[in-house]
Amino acid sequence: MLQRLGKVGLVLSLGLVLAGLAGCAHNKPKGPVNPVQKITRTSEGVDVYATLYGQKVRAEANPDNILSQPLGSKKNPVRAYMPAGQRAYLKRLRCPDKKRPTYFRLGSYGAGPWGNIIDGYEVQCSDGVPRLIYMDMYHPDYRESEPVEGFTIKR
Repeated sequence: MLQRLGKVGLVLSLGLVLAGLAGCAHNKPKGPVNPVQKITRTSEGVDVYATLYGQKVRAEANPDNILSQPLGSKKNPVRAYMPAGQRAYLKRLRCPDKKRPTYFRLGSYGAGPWGNIIDGYEVQCSDGVPRLIYMDMYHPDYRESEPVEGFTIKR
């Protein structure tokens, strides 16, 4: 068949193949596969560049300002490590009646004050009132020891 195409056909065929390969290379994801990557820290706070699906997002984090906000709020999410750490914290929470609350993950809520993606959990006690708790799962070796408002925590 190549003999029938001649030199022009061969060149055109190779050009199409190369164009297709170039298109594949262009669509290759840039940056890390992990959606969040911290790059630098400063003494005044944390100068964070989060890479989220190829886009850099900058957030200034001042620990004193963050920690002065209510724990579990969007401005001071509960810190944990990975989904297992989030679930471990939620399992340690106790409602006013001393029972465990029920919970489920609502989804991701964008970059939080530490520069990481935060998750929202709906947490409910036997009173039936849903409460929204925000959590940041990008804190290795951190175990939150305080409960969010309205709860106690099993130590």
